[in-house]
Amino acid sequence: AVADILGESLEGTQTEQRLKQSETYFRHTFENAPIGVATLSLDGWQFLSVNQTYCEILGYSRAELLKITAAQIIPKSERDRLMQLQAQLLAVEIDHFNIEKQCLRKDQRLIWTRLSGKIMHYDDGSPDCFLLITENIEQRKRMEETHIFLSQCVHHYSDYETFFESLARYLSACLGMSYVCIDRFEKDGLNVQTLAVYYKGKFEDNVVYALKDTPCGNVVGQDICCFPADVCQTFPKDEVLKMLHAESYAGVTLWDSAGKPIGLIAVIGEQPLDSKSQSLAEAVLKIVAVRAAGELERKQVEEDLRLSETRYHSIIEDQSELICRYLPNGKLTFVNGAYARYYQKSPAELININYIPKIPEPDLSLILKKLAAITPDNPSITYSHRIITPNAEIRWQQWTQRGIYSAKGEILEYQAVGKDITDCKLAEEALIASEAQSRLILEVSPIPMVLIDE
Repeated sequence: AVADILGESLEGTQTEQRLKQSETYFRHTFENAPIGVATLSLDGWQFLSVNQTYCEILGYSRAELLKITAAQIIPKSERDRLMQLQAQLLAVEIDHFNIEKQCLRKDQRLIWTRLSGKIMHYDDGSPDCFLLITENIEQRKRMEETHIFLSQCVHHYSDYETFFESLARYLSACLGMSYVCIDRFEKDGLNVQTLAVYYKGKFEDNVVYALKDTPCGNVVGQDICCFPADVCQTFPKDEVLKMLHAESYAGVTLWDSAGKPIGLIAVIGEQPLDSKSQSLAEAVLKIVAVRAAGELERKQVEEDLRLSETRYHSIIEDQSELICRYLPNGKLTFVNGAYARYYQKSPAELININYIPKIPEPDLSLILKKLAAITPDNPSITYSHRIITPNAEIRWQQWTQRGIYSAKGEILEYQAVGKDITDCKLAEEALIASEAQSRLILEVSPIPMVLIDE
């Protein structure tokens, strides 16, 4: 009997030790879990216990969380849904749930989380508490949103914002940063021109500023550059940082297709960046930098093209020659001022029409024959012909026509440069007539005459 008693006592002691060991393992797992774990009261959602990861996700200390309810970290719009799920759990309609919802951090930032919940029960089966497992999925959700934003964003996102303005607005909201600027490097490499400046919900005027003694100067040539805290102290000469009450900074270089740095994106915040926020900022900036660099390179090409066209048109408009371009069907696509004035019309009256001035029939046949001789191997021809002006005056013109061909040898357009040669023609005809008259005089004169060419 004594042995039985001792055996039962020893078994009880071993059971108690196993229970304590199990509790130790549970507590260790609970505290060191890589996801947030919390238990809540069933009546009022009062926090009963939370692990360190849960505290880090929401930005509270353990003591602070144990003094509040879950209702204070869940947006009002989401509370009814969670109450409904809890009711389904208590009614045993569902065993658990998994949903993606936003939670409110202590700093009032909303972050995306994956919530898993179930009811914990006593040994007798009665409900004990509400177990809530929380995983921070902010970076994944923000990355998804960023890809969606970029896929939907066209060159000019709306009638009111450029691509760069839309991107600046988006980055401010996505990363929770108060200031965003997107810049283009000036040719001197020492200054940048802002393309979009967004500060606390408003766009600021674009400016040119020097890179020296600024965090943006550190970004140049790097894929990513981040100062998670104390950025003002790091760059004490940057007065703009002081004005913005800047605490954190992240920037990324924009590279063109040839691997040359052409611009940068910078985001600035009034709060330090924790490791999660820094990782998110760097990941998002790297993604948008690829698209922004492409847009900036396209913008520069378009501006260079416009500048080239402006210079070209300036040269063309300053010419006294008549210049035009037309399609194979004869419709004019361009005329310069001299061309329009010659025919006493405005350029607008001539564009997109098949304008043929009055040309005597023999001359018109000659022109058509000449044009038919233009080929890829012989793309240019020159000829002269008569025209009848709007004043019914017959004048002479000289034209050089050039065919413009595709890579496949198909005619795309003709370019023609002409000038009025009436005075030259009249002088030439007068000279011919004079020479003919001189020969006639020599031939009929009874007096021997000799012409001496000096």
